Amino acid sequence: MKSSDCGPGYNLDVIQKLSTTMKNDKNNIMSDVALTIDEMAIRKDLVWDPSRDRYIGHIDYGGDVETLAEDTSLASNLLVLMIVGISGDWKCPIGYMFTDRADSLVQKSFVDEGFKVLENFGFNALSLTTDGNTANVSMFQNYGLKETADFRSPVAYDQIITIFPNPANPLKQVCAMYDVVHMLKLWRTMLAQCCEISLPDGNLVEFKYVNYVFDLHSHEGIRAANKLSRYHI
Repeated sequence: MKSSDCGPGYNLDVIQKLSTTMKNDKNNIMSDVALTIDEMAIRKDLVWDPSRDRYIGHIDYGGDVETLAEDTSLASNLLVLMIVGISGDWKCPIGYMFTDRADSLVQKSFVDEGFKVLENFGFNALSLTTDGNTANVSMFQNYGLKETADFRSPVAYDQIITIFPNPANPLKQVCAMYDVVHMLKLWRTMLAQCCEISLPDGNLVEFKYVNYVFDLHSHEGIRAANKLSRYHI
């Protein structure tokens, strides 16, 4: 047993343990991984940490990010990077930092360091998954991705760029992905706020049909295999 530094940044003890498991793995379920980054809200608070003999709760990017926080604002979010086995049923957080809604440059610096750490330990990072908030979209653009096209004409494959060089090894490529479930939630929210969305072919997607489904549920007393409730309406 030993003490481990679980502070902001990357936990090298965890990654070292995963690396040791990978070296003993005969089924190749540890080496190929996908990266997932997400920022979650936390309660702002200042807490005394006796083990470090100081208060914690301020913005803290750890020692791995080039852009260090210079203010003493309280953190409102936690940015976490997790690796997920592609062919194996396993996942593990490997790093985090306290933020107050990190911008795209801070996120990119944090993710770049994650790619470098994993490369040094022999992992093969094949993809990066995020949700669709503005900072993540800008981060992907900083990686050279292009996701806009003129949909009034046939879209060519070279108009959409979804891969970028691995920051730790430019000879390797990383596939950029948005979390599908989160993107569907964004579309649902936009549809509810706008009430209708015009498609390129002139047809409309309208929220009133969601209301119709709920009315049918209420009238028939059954559900069409969904969780639609009055709260959603």
